[in-house]
Order: sequence, then C-alpha cells, then structure tokens
Amino acid sequence: MERLVEFEAPVVFFKFIELEEHLSEKLGAKVDLVTPNALKPLIKPQVMGEAVYA
Repeated sequence: MERLVEFEAPVVFFKFIELEEHLSEKLGAKVDLVTPNALKPLIKPQVMGEAVYA
C-alpha cells in the first residue's frame, strides 16, 4: 500500500521509517510512504492531481 504524506515540520529519517513500520503493523499490510519531494518529475503532476487529502 503506497501513501503520499506531507509533514508540517521536517521529519528525521528514523522517525519516517518508524512511522512506516508502525502503519504496516497496524494495517497488516506493507506500507510505503513517499513525500511529494521524493516523486519523480514525470509522475508528480499525475500523483498530486489524484491525491486525496484526509
């Protein structure tokens, strides 16, 4: 399961991985988190256009 995430403040890489593992455990499925800045330029407009903010 892939999720696009944005944070209000910078997040330390360790905490980012910790969140990914926590969500995977709670949801019972592998969770991959990605930030908008990590998206490849070719797909970024499409992904951002399809994003659902919750």
